[in-house]
Amino acid sequence: SSHVTSHVIYLVKMVALIIFVQNVVHRATDYAMTYSQSKIMKELSKRIFGGMFERLGWNARASEQPTDKELRGMAITGLGHLDDPAILDEAQRLFDVGAIAPDLRGVVYNLAAWRGEPHTFQRLIDMYHGTKDPEEQVRTLRATAGFKDASRLDSALEFSMSSDVRGQDTLF
Repeated sequence: SSHVTSHVIYLVKMVALIIFVQNVVHRATDYAMTYSQSKIMKELSKRIFGGMFERLGWNARASEQPTDKELRGMAITGLGHLDDPAILDEAQRLFDVGAIAPDLRGVVYNLAAWRGEPHTFQRLIDMYHGTKDPEEQVRTLRATAGFKDASRLDSALEFSMSSDVRGQDTLF
């Protein structure tokens, strides 16, 4: 019992650290952080997320812990937002073929948007229209806001404010 409790506490601390690192990395381009500090944080993040990804990979295993799915998504997202080419290539491949594990759909959609291939935005819009599942609609809508290109972001904002999107979903 105490072993399980200590394992849970460790995982909670690890998740908190990962979320903190993700937030710092996303703000690393802020002027408050020097180039060398930004580089150090990115390298630290790559080591943390890389180690997690090395252990967890893309595919779930029958013997894994319930928290591994969440950690897998965090590791893949972290590496993708650090522009890891192998992660972005695989996310784009999965997005293009549509063979995505249910717990990684949002991660893959977001990384495909982050990568910014020309066809990705329209495919996300088509996916939004092609499903009646509100959760899937929210996942695709969120991903449209993940492009780096300002014109795509303008298009995402315009779409999210259109009559095609339910009012309660516009906030996502």
